[in-house]
Amino acid sequence: MTFLEQIQNQKSKLETTETVVRKLDFFVEDKTKDDIPMEIIPGIYLGSYQAAENEKELKKLGITHILNFFFDPLGYDWAIEKQCKCLDIEIFPIDKFFVESHQFIDQALENGKVLVNCWQGASRSATIVISYLMKTQKKNFEETYRFVKNKRKAVQPNRGFQKILQNYEKELFADEEKEKEN
Repeated sequence: MTFLEQIQNQKSKLETTETVVRKLDFFVEDKTKDDIPMEIIPGIYLGSYQAAENEKELKKLGITHILNFFFDPLGYDWAIEKQCKCLDIEIFPIDKFFVESHQFIDQALENGKVLVNCWQGASRSATIVISYLMKTQKKNFEETYRFVKNKRKAVQPNRGFQKILQNYEKELFADEEKEKEN
């Protein structure tokens, strides 16, 4: 099945809903005010595009780095921004961003704070934060997912991203088992 056929197949499963289009025809705007990033652990914040556009709040929180999984760069001259173009669809291989995202977060935490954002702060950015915490805190997907969701209720990685995180868990713990054997 081609990539286009996979997308068309997934599209046929979608439910009808009322939408508001903002800039690009495949982004759905949630009109709920969501302009305050949520601190997940000290120094790591998770939020939506509204939070990322709230320059006053970002400065107040001491954000120095922004890991942006939305398509428009923010262009702040006071923050270091890394942009990762990633679709929030189940078949997108978001794990290809894990290593570089984790490195960026580590660099930010050396002497600053980082906001990880996407459109709604629910799927793409949450997946990255969850993967980072799984790796650094050596915790499984379910425990880490519940922890992050408890901090930010909107968190809901799509099913494909959840499967990627479950596979990442196996990879992380397989590496631990190999280290124990040596």
